[in-house]
Amino acid sequence: MKKMEKPLLTVSVCTRKRPELVKKCLESLLTQDTEIPFDVVVVENDVNQESREIIENCIEAARKIGLEMRYFCEPEQNIALARNRCIQECRGEFVR
Repeated sequence: MKKMEKPLLTVSVCTRKRPELVKKCLESLLTQDTEIPFDVVVVENDVNQESREIIENCIEAARKIGLEMRYFCEPEQNIALARNRCIQECRGEFVR
């Protein structure tokens, strides 16, 4: 995967209290074989940041393959706020 200044697509992932599921999701994104330049934004909607370590491990794995993956926490429990934070942090022309 080639690193681009601005990705065409940003994959946004909101999570709350699902460390194993978010790990599975992010690991799946790490194995994507595509020519479309993309990055990943992960927003954890949990003030305790229960999944932070797992997400940071995935970010390190992404860095090794040239995939940009970024983590943010939206401490106020509200899916709309978490989604809005994803949109705010997206860099791609398209968001999924």
